[in-house]
Amino acid sequence: MSHLSHIEVETSGVYFFGGKGHTVSSSMLSYDAKRLKELWNTSSDLFLESQVWNTSTSVSNCVS
Repeated sequence: MSHLSHIEVETSGVYFFGGKGHTVSSSMLSYDAKRLKELWNTSSDLFLESQVWNTSTSVSNCVS
């Protein structure tokens, strides 16, 4: 794995659209810090709830 120890990643903040090198800039809403935090918190809560649900259903399936 030593050949993968140094991988350079380039980010541009540009979305590629429709092939042939066409790009689109992100919308202004995507830079709204308040909405970003709200989206992150909601997504995190949903993920955690799904993990709890999966864990509880796995346990109940083992007990049955």
